[in-house]
Amino acid sequence: EDNAAGLRPESIEVTLLANGEEVGTATITPDADGEWAYTFTGLDMYKDGEEIAYTVTEKAVEGYLPAVIEGSAAEGYTIINEQSTGLTVTKTVEGGDPARAFSFTFRLTDPEGSEATGSYPCTIVDAAGETVKTGELTSGDTFTLRGGDKLTVTGLATGWKYQVEETGVLEYTTTVNGAEGTLAQGELIMSGNEAAFVNTLKTVRFTVTKQWIGGSGPIELTLYAGNV
Repeated sequence: EDNAAGLRPESIEVTLLANGEEVGTATITPDADGEWAYTFTGLDMYKDGEEIAYTVTEKAVEGYLPAVIEGSAAEGYTIINEQSTGLTVTKTVEGGDPARAFSFTFRLTDPEGSEATGSYPCTIVDAAGETVKTGELTSGDTFTLRGGDKLTVTGLATGWKYQVEETGVLEYTTTVNGAEGTLAQGELIMSGNEAAFVNTLKTVRFTVTKQWIGGSGPIELTLYAGNV
C-alpha cells in the first residue's frame, strides 16, 4: 500500500529465459511516476525452425513472498510481489525448573482452509538474545522452548491462519496472551502477530493447627510430599 512499511527495494532484478535458458537480465527501477516496467527488445523469434518460448523470473526480494508472475511473452508479464509477515512465539516460566523444555505444535492454513505445504524460516533466541537454533518449520511440525526463549517464523502470508498449541504440563497453569489455555490462533496481519505463553508453577497451601488437652509447649512438624 504505497510502501507504507518502507520495505520496497530501490530496484529489482529480472532474468529473461529462452526455452528455459538464461539469455538476459535487467535491473528495473521505478520511473518518475512510480511505475516499474522494462522492455526486452531485439529478441529472436525462432530457433531451429521452432518459435522460442520466452519467460521471466525475479530474484528474491527481501521482506516479500516469492513473486507471482502472470501473463505471456506476447501480452507482457506482470510480476506481483506481496509483502510477507512473521509470527513470534515467546515463553515465560514462573517457578519450577527454568531449564525445562516445553513442546509446541505449529499449524498454518491458507484462506480456504487447506494446510500449507511450504517451509518457513525460523529462529529461536534465548533471554540473552543469543541464537539457540535456526531452521525451517512446516505445518504440523513441533518445536520446543525454554523460559525466556523466543521463536520467530518469517515468510508468511497475510490472511493465512495459524495455530500454535502447547502440550499441556500438569504441574503448570498456562496462559496465552493473558487468557488461560494452551492454544494460540488467529489470522496473520502485516505486523504484531505474537503468541505469548506463560507457565506458572501450581502450588498448594494448607494450615496445620495444634490442639492441647492439658499442658502446652513447642512442637516439631515434618512435611512429607507423596511417600517421601
